[in-house]
Amino acid sequence: MGKTLRRLVVVALAVLAWVRLQSHPLYLNPEELWAKAREALFSLTERASPVPESAGGTGETPSLGAHADSQVPAADSGSPSGESEVRTSGTAALHLGLSADEASALLGSPTWRGLSPQGEDWWVYEKGGRLYAVLAFRDGVLVDVFSTSPNWALGKYRVGQKFPDDTVPQTIEVRLDAGIQAQFSQERLKEGVILLPGSGRGELIRVYVDRFRENLVVAVRLSDVRHVLQARSFPVQLSYMGSLPAWLNEEEPPKVPEQSARTGERLMHRLMNDFRVDMGLRPLTWDDAAARVALGHSQDMATHHFFAHVSPTTGLDVAGRMQQAGIPYRIVGENLATGFADVLEAHVGLLNSEGHRKNLLGNDFTRDGVGIVDRYVTVVFYRPL
Repeated sequence: MGKTLRRLVVVALAVLAWVRLQSHPLYLNPEELWAKAREALFSLTERASPVPESAGGTGETPSLGAHADSQVPAADSGSPSGESEVRTSGTAALHLGLSADEASALLGSPTWRGLSPQGEDWWVYEKGGRLYAVLAFRDGVLVDVFSTSPNWALGKYRVGQKFPDDTVPQTIEVRLDAGIQAQFSQERLKEGVILLPGSGRGELIRVYVDRFRENLVVAVRLSDVRHVLQARSFPVQLSYMGSLPAWLNEEEPPKVPEQSARTGERLMHRLMNDFRVDMGLRPLTWDDAAARVALGHSQDMATHHFFAHVSPTTGLDVAGRMQQAGIPYRIVGENLATGFADVLEAHVGLLNSEGHRKNLLGNDFTRDGVGIVDRYVTVVFYRPL
């Protein structure tokens, strides 16, 4: 075999190996082709190193009261290309790794601040009485960007547009650092959560869709892999050399701080009202008494380790709890969620469940209250007498 032919064979094998390793469709110009061939050769050498120890972990399965079957993008071994910047009209692109000062220079001061369930600093931006964006900082560095605004785009994924007809990978591999690699399972499609690889190292994309509106994108999110791992909302297998860092080696997820719960309650109320307005309904009024009822049920579930509308400890459902609290009502409803990364994701899961969506978009409801304890979320809807 001549030298030229041997070189072509080596390049072809390297390109094929790169395609398999990266799970990206092959849309390359000649210069990119040669560059990726060289990358593939390096990657093959790097991956051939022995991994002496392997451990598997599972994410918690998010739970709702009911599920509805609907069409979602088909799972496949291919993957759409990712992006590493979140762009907004008239503003320079945000990217992970920015400092708090750099983010402030781009977006200004947040409307209010809170705490994420993972203990990160949440900066919440609102515009025109609607949620605009939520930024998460860990040790002063931007690690997560979430938005429900149509002004924001994450590559080809834009709020208000249908999810592109790409295949969705069954598994997503991403490297945390030189010694740790995570393989996530794509098991959240029914909840409208699509996990995709980002184009930057150690980055993940989540695209949130409304399955009842033909997979219309309702939110986009760019996160570093540590943020997603700490949330424990996706099943994951870890391959690593040596030992895992302490934050990743915990058998049980840490309890959600009380400050984070209060932040989540406020965010859930805002998310629900924005969605109602989008669907042509009037927003709900926050009700402190209903919020106390919701909080009491979340505390009951967290303390006694159950997940149900009827409490096994009191025998009461939401109607009974409202009556016990002395709150007169004409109609009342309740949504429950648990096991999600945070309320940003729980909200999407609820709107993609037929029964919960009916409550969320109930035209007869005028008030709501949200109560969160640890990872248990209770929402009470009602109309007073």
